Amino acid sequence: MRCAAPAAKEAGAWARVALGFSEAWAAELHEAEAELHGAAAVVAGQLHLTTHHPAFTREGLLGADAARGSLVLSLPQPALPPRSFRASFQLRMGGGTGADGFSFSYGDLPAGPIGELGAGDGLRICWRTHSLMRLEVR
Repeated sequence: MRCAAPAAKEAGAWARVALGFSEAWAAELHEAEAELHGAAAVVAGQLHLTTHHPAFTREGLLGADAARGSLVLSLPQPALPPRSFRASFQLRMGGGTGADGFSFSYGDLPAGPIGELGAGDGLRICWRTHSLMRLEVR
């Protein structure tokens, strides 16, 4: 007996999202696929999650929300829960006076901006770059 299973992509259990952040990047995505929260903005082809420069900060944000931003991606739901995934990105931190870090969260997420401690009940990877100088996995 021989059993052959289709590749994950052919079975609909595979998804890929690649964002280039050109000035027209948001027009290429459906609102349900990617959303900017808090102070996040696309500026000159780059995603800025936080900044204290008034030209990049969204109006009407108060307190902690004025200093944190997030990009939330919603991927198609496969028939079975994923057993693995791969995420890759390029990050540049600098040009400021210091910050607490950043996070990568995977799973069901609450509405609103997500800070350096991550959010949700799923996987959280937190790069604590200020006084703690450590990586936390929750």
